[in-house]
Amino acid sequence: MAMECILGHIGNTRDEVIADLMREIKEMQKITTSVDVAPLEAEIEKLGTKKRNAIDLMLEGLISKDDLKKQTEFYDSEISRLNEEIFQSQNVSLVHERQIRNVREYIDKVKETAEITEYNTDVYRELLDEVLVNGDGTADFYLNCVPFGFKVAYSTVVRSKKFIVTIESCTIIE
Repeated sequence: MAMECILGHIGNTRDEVIADLMREIKEMQKITTSVDVAPLEAEIEKLGTKKRNAIDLMLEGLISKDDLKKQTEFYDSEISRLNEEIFQSQNVSLVHERQIRNVREYIDKVKETAEITEYNTDVYRELLDEVLVNGDGTADFYLNCVPFGFKVAYSTVVRSKKFIVTIESCTIIE
């Protein structure tokens, strides 16, 4: 019942959700004029240290030359990948294009999700990432297909030893 409400909410507010996503990413991009590459540089430093440690292990006879070769090839490829990521990150327009591309992928997922008409537990299991039941008569639903959640307000009544759940509202968690 809650999932039907959420899917209906996505369908009814799809254009609004899409517009909000695009507006938020554009606002973030105005603020972001540079990209922090310090974590990537720190990772490169760690890999360099590991590579030097592997050489020491080989010199001490604890690993073979073949093992050293495999490890250094791995470290070199990771360092190369991180350097490429740093290079791409320093080009802010490329970063912004990637962000827009990711948002468009989310939009496509929102559209696909909004068009789901089959209501069954298998479909719901596939869509649900996490459900948090709060103590205040609300539950937060997070789906795999969108980068935000839904707060569902509900009430329960016990009749004939059965819980009857009534969905009162569904809103997007920002």
